[in-house]
Amino acid sequence: MTSTRSLAELKKADQMLLSTLEKRMMLSCKKGEWRNTTLQKLQKACASEEGLKKITTLLERSGACAIRCETKQWRDLDGQRVSHTLARAATTDMWPMGTHYWLRDNALIGARYLFSRDPKCKKKGRALLLSGLSFMASLSQLKRFEMMIASSSQTFHDDPKNWPYIFAAVKDNLSTRHTEGWAHKQDAWQILAFYVLEAIDHGLLSVKDLTPKHRTFLGLIVPFLAKISFWKSENSGSWEELPAVRTSVRAWDHRVLVKIADLSERRDFSFLSKQFAKVQGALPAYLRGCSLKVAVHRLEQRALPAILKDLPYESPNYSKKDPRYREADAALLYLLMMDYPAFLATRAGKDARWAASIETKVVKVVSSLIDRKSGAILRYKGDCYQRIGYFRNVTV
Repeated sequence: MTSTRSLAELKKADQMLLSTLEKRMMLSCKKGEWRNTTLQKLQKACASEEGLKKITTLLERSGACAIRCETKQWRDLDGQRVSHTLARAATTDMWPMGTHYWLRDNALIGARYLFSRDPKCKKKGRALLLSGLSFMASLSQLKRFEMMIASSSQTFHDDPKNWPYIFAAVKDNLSTRHTEGWAHKQDAWQILAFYVLEAIDHGLLSVKDLTPKHRTFLGLIVPFLAKISFWKSENSGSWEELPAVRTSVRAWDHRVLVKIADLSERRDFSFLSKQFAKVQGALPAYLRGCSLKVAVHRLEQRALPAILKDLPYESPNYSKKDPRYREADAALLYLLMMDYPAFLATRAGKDARWAASIETKVVKVVSSLIDRKSGAILRYKGDCYQRIGYFRNVTV
């Protein structure tokens, strides 16, 4: 009779099998080739605009750009009914990708759709971004903003459960009235707000699309980021991990702050200054008794030295032995995506040559993360996401 193998033995056998398969795959590849040679050929086409267009067409025809969007209904605590369009990450009910709404994903997808040339995509983008606004502007979310602004406790500010939620169960918590344990200290709602305001600035959305609660949310952003001293506030970043002071998040904070300050001078955006004035008394003394525009300028003057010092790295202000220390991080691609070096140059009194040098340095840092075997970009060196643990089956 054959003896039953233990779980430990099965795990060891699986690991040996995977290791052997990887070695065989590498031996079958010629030097300099990726595991997927078709993908490698497509990558070479990215060198020209015409090549990029061909790749885009190929991806669209293959369904790679088809994103599953759904519409759900939810009701806020004041009785308001919300029709919510969301892009779903999975078709199954596996927690959390198939059960929860992720604000950052929906904001980025919505922006790409809205700024596209396709009328159908624009319609989806509009729905996704306005739904994101409604999610951030529920009564429970607005209360979180207000409590963070009112509190002077660093312990309170450090606790992610006190932050506005960026993740919630689709089934019964899109109003966020129930507790959602998660690393909510992120950049998600800053990304949403920036793209909504950009869309209004470009005529793709209108101020008339904003409900009173949307306007309250947008008006609370400057006082919130001021109260937490955003340039030195540790957060979990796009990878939702160990809190650290991150360049990628600072960049989103900085861009949305300046965007709000600039728009606040327009008559149709007067609600931004009015909301700021309502909570201004809870802010540090140097931000009281001034306009929103002046307050953002004062915040910027405090933030710029730290921002400039850390570029082009993600979180370099820790000991190299500290797990928070990081030079290269794929999240730095955000800086290129939002043209942050050029923006920063105008804010810091630098010229175009300086901006180009920063952009080159960011590209070099991120390029160090390219996996030579697959051509993919790692999130950061030592990243082991989904290689072990809950999301990876380690036994057959």
